[in-house]
Amino acid sequence: MQDQRDCLSLRRKSGMVYSVQTPVRIKRTIRGTVMGRDSELVRLEKHVERLLEEFTNLRAEKQRLEQEVLEQQAESRRLREVLDGVDSERTDVCDRVNSLIERLERWESELESDESTAGSREQGFADAEIPEQMPEEEDGVSEEEAGGSVQGSLFTG
Repeated sequence: MQDQRDCLSLRRKSGMVYSVQTPVRIKRTIRGTVMGRDSELVRLEKHVERLLEEFTNLRAEKQRLEQEVLEQQAESRRLREVLDGVDSERTDVCDRVNSLIERLERWESELESDESTAGSREQGFADAEIPEQMPEEEDGVSEEEAGGSVQGSLFTG
């Protein structure tokens, strides 16, 4: 019935019937189409809003990660500098220890050569006769009077 009120039928003299929609029917059709499109627009708006929100979150996360990368790079540079310092210090310590080892080896070889020389001297001294009494010094001062040592003779004079 509603459709009959919304449509006007016109008869022409020729007998043909034309049907014309009234403004009420047009309004309802437009409203239904608009409402259908409106719900699609609302859905699209929500989708776009969600995308923009995700984009904003991703941008913030990107900035946070870039900042974290910068901090990690700074920490890496700092640790490399510390490592370089430690390596340098380790090299210095190794050089000093090697120097000490070389000095000890030289001292040990000198000691061994002195002992072998002293051993041959001792053998030579054992063969020589030792007088019972030591002769006095040429200037008339004995070792005991001079302090009993070479140093005593150095300081007398």
